Amino acid sequence: MKAIYSCADFSSLAQMRISTGLPIDLYWMRAIDNSEVAVYQTQKEHRHSFFELHFVLSGEMRYCIKGETVSVKNGQLLLIPPTEMHRVLDYSADFLKFSVAFSMPREEEMYDALSRVSGQAHAVFDGMRESLEMCFEESRRNTVYSPLIIRNRFFEILYALSGFHEKKRTARETGKADIRLIKAKQFIEDNAHTFLGCEDVAG
Repeated sequence: MKAIYSCADFSSLAQMRISTGLPIDLYWMRAIDNSEVAVYQTQKEHRHSFFELHFVLSGEMRYCIKGETVSVKNGQLLLIPPTEMHRVLDYSADFLKFSVAFSMPREEEMYDALSRVSGQAHAVFDGMRESLEMCFEESRRNTVYSPLIIRNRFFEILYALSGFHEKKRTARETGKADIRLIKAKQFIEDNAHTFLGCEDVAG
């Protein structure tokens, strides 16, 4: 993690709401360390009308989600979908997380994809970290362009988390495979009366 993840950087972050043109609406972004999370630990099980995405940047935190314990450690994230009952169980002394609340229309294809990966810890990979760092930086800068940058970067995080990038990659590979298969079949038909070896068809 880069220096941007320090407590000092987080202390100046203000809650913010960003209406976007993308199929997401960001409600707030905030840093929560072990001095503040104690307030949340006393809460009873509750739920929200929006998604909560938690990035654990230091230490460890345990949640109770639908009666099951989920542990989220440094370098991991946890997505809690709308209406899902949850509460904080406990946390380590060096705990620090960055949380984002957002909503998305139920009819969006990504809504179901995100719901399927919710309720369990996932590793934050490099692409997500870069986008998250940009969100941090722009939250602190708070320029006229910051909402636009944050909107796009956060959408990249959700896109990666939903697995849509894998679906697109698989679709492209499948498409290429289909084209190669069609060409191979056509080559065999065109040379039906000629002796062909495997190398001829493969080429």
